Amino acid sequence: MKGGAVGWGGLGALRAIFAGLGRAAGTPRLVLFLWLANLLVALPAAVAIGDSIHRSIGASQVHETLREGFDLAWHGEYAQAARGIERTFSPSVLGIGTVFDNLEAWLSGGLFTGEPTIVALGVLWGLLWMFFAGGILDLCARPGAPFVAGRFLNTGGNYFFRFLRLGAISAALYWGVYRLGRWLFLRVGEATRDITSEGRVLLWYVAAAVAVVSLLALVRTIGDYAKVAIVVERRQSAVVAFIRGLVFVATRPFRALAVYGGLALAGVAVLALYWLVAPGAGGAGWASVGLALLAGQALVAAKLALRVALYGAELALFRGLSRDTLPPPL
Repeated sequence: MKGGAVGWGGLGALRAIFAGLGRAAGTPRLVLFLWLANLLVALPAAVAIGDSIHRSIGASQVHETLREGFDLAWHGEYAQAARGIERTFSPSVLGIGTVFDNLEAWLSGGLFTGEPTIVALGVLWGLLWMFFAGGILDLCARPGAPFVAGRFLNTGGNYFFRFLRLGAISAALYWGVYRLGRWLFLRVGEATRDITSEGRVLLWYVAAAVAVVSLLALVRTIGDYAKVAIVVERRQSAVVAFIRGLVFVATRPFRALAVYGGLALAGVAVLALYWLVAPGAGGAGWASVGLALLAGQALVAAKLALRVALYGAELALFRGLSRDTLPPPL
């Protein structure tokens, strides 16, 4: 094992990224499993909104109008009467608009302060992902090992409560970043109140946004390497694991953040392709509906595959630079 450890010791960020992508590509059943889980979580909300839209349209003339494209006049009336989860339906749910909405919510913290039903679904998915993360990391730690649902779920259960405690630490840090971001944007607004150049004002806001995004990415990266430490080093304490992740990122910041940034760029490329392919709200006919459905689900699958790749890349980098041996089977 010593020679293998030395070989992994020279692993760079690029090699780790390719290792993660290879692991994701080599476990299509895992990606399919995650996609089905995502579908099951989202399906009740989709059915509720679909039923609401059906009742709103009925057999009216709007039914015929919508065959030609999205009717903003009808949507205005629907939005006024919408309650609860119905308020999330807008033209931006089709095409790239939903991605920008999600990015804005992530940057502003709106993911945690929006429609309660959506927040609840988001929390449910977050808890499920914590459950899945242990199985994903364990699978990524064993190159060539096949995906077996029973073992995957058992492993996820073994790590879940440690990851949950770790999530509480990360949540406190995220809260601090969002509080800082809110204060920062208020200060930028006050500082640029008398500036007449729109370009300068935009630069100030872009700089503030970059600062907030960088801090959010840093918290996410430290939390990921803490999860890796729990799996690779069999750590029981979430606090110790978080410190381990913090030290790992602090002592190897460029390589650790390069892995995250490299796969984030891959995600941007996927979004760009989706932007080119997916029809917007103005599309009409079954062909547009079918293409929107296929493109949307392909995007979800690609994002899940990239999350698996990120875990695989981070684990490869951690093992390579820490010179850890393979963990024994659970």
